[in-house]
Amino acid sequence: MLIIKFSKTGEAAYIPHLDTLRVFIRTLKRAEIDVKMSEGFNPHPCLYFSNPIPLGLETAAEYCAIDTGANEKDFNKKFNKFSPAGIKCSAAKQVVKNPNFANILSAAEYKIEIENLKNKKEIMSGILERPFVLDYKTKTQTIKKDFRPLIYQISQESDTLKCVFSSGKENLRHDIFIDEILRLTNLNKVVSVLKTAQFYIDNNKLINADNFFRSGHKEFLGV
Repeated sequence: MLIIKFSKTGEAAYIPHLDTLRVFIRTLKRAEIDVKMSEGFNPHPCLYFSNPIPLGLETAAEYCAIDTGANEKDFNKKFNKFSPAGIKCSAAKQVVKNPNFANILSAAEYKIEIENLKNKKEIMSGILERPFVLDYKTKTQTIKKDFRPLIYQISQESDTLKCVFSSGKENLRHDIFIDEILRLTNLNKVVSVLKTAQFYIDNNKLINADNFFRSGHKEFLGV
């Protein structure tokens, strides 16, 4: 089995999750990378993605486990030769056990550039020191909820914010956060948004998912 890290940028950011799965299947087939098929009446390739990406969000840090015997050294070159523009694999690692990225990844980092945000530092400086209350819509009603516990980090450099939010089971959507920042600052132009990293929690610490591609996690690497 291989775990891979891939990016989804440019026009590819507008490919929905299920279509992304189909793109992977076609790319692997064209690259002649054999993938194990599931059993049962409707067999399908065994691909295990991290959580679905919001439509239109560019990301440089998505993860997938692929049940294949392909060599990690050759995988990137073969996959990227046949993948569409905007979807590229940046790392591959052989493992003996699926980490189940969709279940374990619980935080994500975003770089958010907003025009003229550098002029609003006095507003942003205390944002982590107070509740971050937003209107939260359920199926039946709209309630107010404090999302501050779901914000791990915020830092600002000129017009760019680097933010780490809870994701997965407890989630602060980046677009909801941005809407509130625009309201607080009375700004209106978002230049770019990029998901730059994902994390899991180990001993109450956020650990970058790239750690799976290093020497740790013996239970997954089989060493």
